[in-house]
Amino acid sequence: MTDSNQGPIGLAVKLPFATPEEFLAKYGTNLSRGGIYLRSKTVKPPGTPVTLDLKLSTGARIIYASAVVHFVTGQQGQGIPGMGLRFLTLDPETKRFLDSALAHVPHAQSAEPPVPAGVGPADFAVPPQPTPAPVAASPGDALTPDAASVAPTPAPTSSPQAVPLPPAPPSTDIPAPAPLAEHPPLAHPSTDIPAPAPLAEHPPSEPPRTATPAPVPQSPPPPPAATPSSPSRTGIPSVGPQAAPPPPPPPRTATPAPIPEAAPPTPAPPPTAPPEPLPEAAAPPSAPAPAPAPATPPAPPAPPSSPAEASPPPAPAAPPATAQATPPAPPAPTPASASQNPTRPSGSFVPVVSSNAGTLNAPAFEPPKEEPKREGPVIGIDLGTTNSCAAYVRNGKPEVLRSREGHNTVPSILALNTRGKMVLGHPAKGQMLTNPRQTVYGAKRLVGRAYDSPIVQHIKDRFHYEVAPGENGEAAVKLGNRVFSLQQISALILREVREVAQNQLGQPVSRAVITVPAYYNDNQRQAVRDAGQLAGLYVERILNEPTAAALAYGYGRKLKQRILVYDLGGGTFDASVLELHDTVYEVVSTGGDTFLGGIDFDNAIVEYLLEEFQKQTGKVFQGDRVAMQRIHDAAERAKCSLSERNDMRIHVAFVTMIDNTPYDLDVTLTRKKLIELTEKLVDRTIEVCGEVLEAKGLTQQDIHEVVLVGGQSRFPLVHEKITQYFGKPPTKNVHPDEAVALGAALLAHSLGQKEGVTLIDVLPMAIGVGLPGGRFKAVMERNTALPTTKSYTVTTHRDNQAELEVSIFQGESNRIAENEFLGTLKLTGLPHRPRGEVQVTITFEVNSESLLKVTAKENSTGKEISSTFSTRDTPEAVKARLAQAQEPAQAGAPSAGTKGAPGTTPAAEPPSPTKKTGMVGWLKGLFGRR
Repeated sequence: MTDSNQGPIGLAVKLPFATPEEFLAKYGTNLSRGGIYLRSKTVKPPGTPVTLDLKLSTGARIIYASAVVHFVTGQQGQGIPGMGLRFLTLDPETKRFLDSALAHVPHAQSAEPPVPAGVGPADFAVPPQPTPAPVAASPGDALTPDAASVAPTPAPTSSPQAVPLPPAPPSTDIPAPAPLAEHPPLAHPSTDIPAPAPLAEHPPSEPPRTATPAPVPQSPPPPPAATPSSPSRTGIPSVGPQAAPPPPPPPRTATPAPIPEAAPPTPAPPPTAPPEPLPEAAAPPSAPAPAPAPATPPAPPAPPSSPAEASPPPAPAAPPATAQATPPAPPAPTPASASQNPTRPSGSFVPVVSSNAGTLNAPAFEPPKEEPKREGPVIGIDLGTTNSCAAYVRNGKPEVLRSREGHNTVPSILALNTRGKMVLGHPAKGQMLTNPRQTVYGAKRLVGRAYDSPIVQHIKDRFHYEVAPGENGEAAVKLGNRVFSLQQISALILREVREVAQNQLGQPVSRAVITVPAYYNDNQRQAVRDAGQLAGLYVERILNEPTAAALAYGYGRKLKQRILVYDLGGGTFDASVLELHDTVYEVVSTGGDTFLGGIDFDNAIVEYLLEEFQKQTGKVFQGDRVAMQRIHDAAERAKCSLSERNDMRIHVAFVTMIDNTPYDLDVTLTRKKLIELTEKLVDRTIEVCGEVLEAKGLTQQDIHEVVLVGGQSRFPLVHEKITQYFGKPPTKNVHPDEAVALGAALLAHSLGQKEGVTLIDVLPMAIGVGLPGGRFKAVMERNTALPTTKSYTVTTHRDNQAELEVSIFQGESNRIAENEFLGTLKLTGLPHRPRGEVQVTITFEVNSESLLKVTAKENSTGKEISSTFSTRDTPEAVKARLAQAQEPAQAGAPSAGTKGAPGTTPAAEPPSPTKKTGMVGWLKGLFGRR
């Protein structure tokens, strides 16, 4: 290597990609733990020290490292010109990026930069260098027109022992890395990377020649790195050697530290076609040479008090034609706007990260500033308890939109990782085993329910995360020190699905048809609509899941059949009978159970495993949430395996420590025992099917086909029971995991078409009002064809009564304690008259999506009464408010009040304490705990 007074070269590359995933998808195999390969028309000789600053098009840094040119290519007239840079030291965020990106890539574990296929032989020798004339760095050195130039940085005169290096050539055109094969997506996005801490073990260097600052990510600060031996002018040590060493090999590269976070996602399948080559940018004319540097550079500024306070290094840029002899210190950088460079939000907002797409710019729980536009493609979304799926009709055929990992579905799981950021999908699912307290799953079971409702109170302790009351009394979840509503959790999942669709379709997506269980009540359906709006989606329609599955089964087949859709998913069960008449799909009867699904099968296995543990050890299991989640995970895997095997050993090592003695869980589960544990659950689904048939006077022989939907419907016992009950095996014409999303996509495609499909749905549960004594009066009966409108009249129960309250419930029991509380209609401004003379007609209107609208009108004047429909009250609060009105109402209530004629103010009465009634008793009966 020839002598030179030049120091490390500041090499800044701005990639033409907005996310790390886009970069890795095309050029990921140019990267290893030990280095990176860059194509360049003009290369530096091996042994040249480099400070590498690799950024996305948004300005977010993904790699910041000191490196050395390890080899070059294309210098012997063969191959493509380029350089292999070997990393010497990495900042903490770069270590995390490499660990998460390269965890499952065998070729990337090398401590040296890769030599990509097709670039020609690598030359590790130092070629003889001619004595160059002083030439200024050119703007053509940039990767893209707005990228910083590649220019040598003068070494400080105070370091005469530094190895002289050749100056930069007149033009250095370094494009993005050459394309190569597949690479798994990141577990942790890199658009939210804080300022890098100073790199260790290197002498100082001059500041890069630029006045353009990089944005400063906000709190929390990055992990601290080792403090350099002497400060540099920019707070970043030089990467140049301190003494004249022999020729290469260069110093040994630092080993990146592992990330103690969630397991990385499953790698994506390799691409079917070779990646496109990256075009090289033509170099613009060189700028005039700058004025010579002074003999003595200015003194360096004081180093920051801590690595967290250090400003990130400005990206090097080409000096102007009239550069100053001594470049001034760069100004303090200012944060870029969210549209330019997404950074960690400050204040009370928690940054929310999708599994692949980086930090979301908008806070997760703020609605969009504008209503989503009703333009562009309409997708179908199956928002599931355990997995969600999106589909779209392309060229007349529905197809599932696969995630960036290549999966058909996205896990409906959200987690707060150890870095304080939220992750979704597969990374979040991996965290269930290591941090279950901060991992939310099964939110679909609780959305739209009041926290104080008996059903939430009964099941909230079954979840490993904390279920807490929300701002308005609804069930919510606590992650870290914040409480998130379940609408916000669902919105994040919908936003991830929306991003998957946008990536697949290559255009913005703002419209969707979203499916829900047929047995969802009004509050739950409205909550899903709210979640869609938070996710930036205009919800064209809320569609029942069995109806969507029927669309997937019969669309385009011109069938005339009566079918039963059996939908057993991860957390809910629905059964619906539909009559198909070509393009008309009429639901004639429906039923279900929103607390019966695959999770309950897993719970039954877990309870058995804990019983066996106690039998084997004589000890009561005392494991924590992590241990319980490990057992749940093992139970789920055993359940799936026993669909094909006769027995399965379940071994979970070191699940608990009792009296300073570690214990393992080691149980062999047979298929026979599994059937014994879960047969009651399957029988419950058959009972619901019988109730659905009976509601319309149908028999098993009236059903032409049984369509199975949902992952748990694959269970062999389900097939066996269905065959026994209906006398025929279920059809296999639809995919259990994809049918609902495909059906939603078909409906979305038909919206606005003259010859689209026609859906006639029914009310899943009766809607009515509460009466004195805790009774329930149905105003709209179950299986009423939708849309529909009905009225109910109530009267005042005391003289000069100015206000009136009517509590509204939904369910099939004749007692309000066993039905779902929807809310309270509060009527004000009533005329002052004797009791019973003021009559108010309440109109219940249910649209085709089973969403309820309630209005009230005072009959004597015909004036609409000001009313507020509150869905945040609890049955207990309603009872307390109406306790004083209960006796007068009972004493003077007209008997016609229970028949829809003039009645009384509804009141509530708690169930008898001597009898197990209500939702709690029903749940205990379901799980065999009476």
